[in-house]
Amino acid sequence: MISFPFIIEIQNRYGGCLTKSRQERGCGVDLSDLRPAGLVMLDGSEYQRTYRHPGKLADRLIISGDELGFVCAVEFKSGKIGSVTDVREQIQGGLALAELLLAGRRVARWCPLLLYGRTPHRAQIKDLRASNNKVWFQNERRPLEFRPCGTRLSEVLI
Repeated sequence: MISFPFIIEIQNRYGGCLTKSRQERGCGVDLSDLRPAGLVMLDGSEYQRTYRHPGKLADRLIISGDELGFVCAVEFKSGKIGSVTDVREQIQGGLALAELLLAGRRVARWCPLLLYGRTPHRAQIKDLRASNNKVWFQNERRPLEFRPCGTRLSEVLI
């Protein structure tokens, strides 16, 4: 499992890409019931700018180094969701980055999360639930979780 010293290592190495902002363009995630100690949030856009990352990344990559440890790649969509494929690619990119940052360390829980402001159309919901719309992390494949903006992260962590 992850330990707090590892979180300090991420803070030291990627401090310029970390953020305390739990939202983007009016859509946010509720972290109020999680312990802030041992929790880091990486801003995907800032990481792309700083490290010239060529691929797609989720808006936030949240990593906890507490006794259980968790990773969550979060994509915020305050307006229209747009392409479900693009959302999946952004979240998958965030999870791939998390695996690099974890350097072989395992987490007990993880979540690929889309937070939306506008309720998705029926066709988008069908696409989000499709069996081929899954992402990989630590040799496990899961479907995207999709919830309204403001959802409490602890409610969706598996």
